[in-house]
Amino acid sequence: KNKFGSNVVEKCIKVSNRKQKNLLIYVLQSNHHIIPSMIKHCYGNYVIKALLNDSNKKNQSLLIKTIKFYCPNIKDSAESNKYCKDLVKEISKIEMNLYQ
Repeated sequence: KNKFGSNVVEKCIKVSNRKQKNLLIYVLQSNHHIIPSMIKHCYGNYVIKALLNDSNKKNQSLLIKTIKFYCPNIKDSAESNKYCKDLVKEISKIEMNLYQ
């Protein structure tokens, strides 16, 4: 819930193996309240972005689908929330690479 905690989790994502990332994505998928609150949080959104950027294409696609499922109005939220706006840009960039 703070900048230091976010930095620790981001570092853990960076050094984690594929199995550990799979587990983290599974936990995020299984707990419907986590992703929306992380996306809108000033530091939590960095954790989501780190996971997106440091995952393989399969996990990126899975995480993006999960985000869109739990936050179907994320693009509308981006208008009122700077953190959502940054995440929407990141998702768009990743989606362009996924489908090329």
